Amino acid sequence: MVAAVIVGIVVGLVSIVPFRIATKKIRTVNPTHSLDMLAPFLLTIAASFVVLVAGLIVCKMAASDVLVPFAAAELLAFVVGVIVFGVVLSKRR
Repeated sequence: MVAAVIVGIVVGLVSIVPFRIATKKIRTVNPTHSLDMLAPFLLTIAASFVVLVAGLIVCKMAASDVLVPFAAAELLAFVVGVIVFGVVLSKRR
């Protein structure tokens, strides 16, 4: 179970990587075009959830008895990571 929690934390943190890519892309967009800024972030959120769901599917197929701790660790790591990412991003500006 400890291994499932650690892997869940890693998958949760890996799912934040698209946010970093989107912030790099968003800096090249003209700030007056709000729809151009919205598209990368919507795709980022979709990509993050694809990573999270893929991790859950792999865990369900590999070891379904530790699915709940894996999912809890994955979700907690994702939420904490997004909050930290937002705080760090706001401190830079």
